[in-house]
Amino acid sequence: MVTGAAGFIGARLGNRLAELGHDVVGVDLSAADRTPGFDLRRMDFRDHSAVRPLLDRSEVVFHLAAAHLDLRLSSSEYRDVNANSLRPLLKSAAAAGVRLFLHVSSVGVYGDLGDWPADETSPCRPESLYGITKLEGERIVAKSASEFGIPFEIFRPAWVYGSTCPRTRKIIDALRSGRFVMIGAGRNRRHPIFVEDAVEAMIRGMEREEAAGETLILGGPEHVTSRELIETICGVFGFRPPAWTVPYAAGLVAAAAVEKGFRFLGRQPPVSRRTLEFFRTDNAFDTTRAENVLGFRPATTLREGMEVVHTALNNAA
Repeated sequence: MVTGAAGFIGARLGNRLAELGHDVVGVDLSAADRTPGFDLRRMDFRDHSAVRPLLDRSEVVFHLAAAHLDLRLSSSEYRDVNANSLRPLLKSAAAAGVRLFLHVSSVGVYGDLGDWPADETSPCRPESLYGITKLEGERIVAKSASEFGIPFEIFRPAWVYGSTCPRTRKIIDALRSGRFVMIGAGRNRRHPIFVEDAVEAMIRGMEREEAAGETLILGGPEHVTSRELIETICGVFGFRPPAWTVPYAAGLVAAAAVEKGFRFLGRQPPVSRRTLEFFRTDNAFDTTRAENVLGFRPATTLREGMEVVHTALNNAA
């Protein structure tokens, strides 16, 4: 079973599992394109009466459902989705005989790194509500899974990108139209991982018993500055690099004003203080532990991954 199965990563994971011959049931509030063998149900994973029959047929659960960038959600909703809902889900999974629970968290639990590259032993100092509640969720998973006797793994993916990723598409569309603005000097570090590599690592986690109990960072073969990331996209797509740079403090003031205006309209803002973390926080990681435990070394460079994205978007046009 895959929760969050209509999301960017969840949909690719569910489809890939089906391609490999697994019977997959997905749970999400939305729909998505799916491969034969990937049965997607529109429901809330917190609806235990609806989810329990699906757990009864499931040996493995990949939990990806999360509250992430939606600023219309309250702090209590973030905490309920990302943390408080996990103990009841694990209790139901244990009662159903699920043999493995794979929880997908985020490197957002680290916040802005003081020293990098960080690894699984580095201190977690989340700043955003998302990062705070994802760290709470990790702790609940570890405690509850141990209590209920379910082997578990926790994945912390870095900046996952791909052709169906809304954030990737948003950056590409803004660069194409000339509306993209660099916020700050662009010297902060980003650690991209192509979605196919992230999904392959998660599937390896399902297949390797020695991964049980591990918390693993999933990142690509390189980390780059945010400016290098944007320049790579421009080089692959043939875009002109952004002409405008705005000081980070000014961008923060503008984002706060946009948030306030769109909150009044009851709509999701196109930019927010949360999204501006892309231009401020340092995210660069040592992925040696994941490579050793999973026996998998992501090999797709940022340029290679963006070339695949470019081809996919051209074919879809």
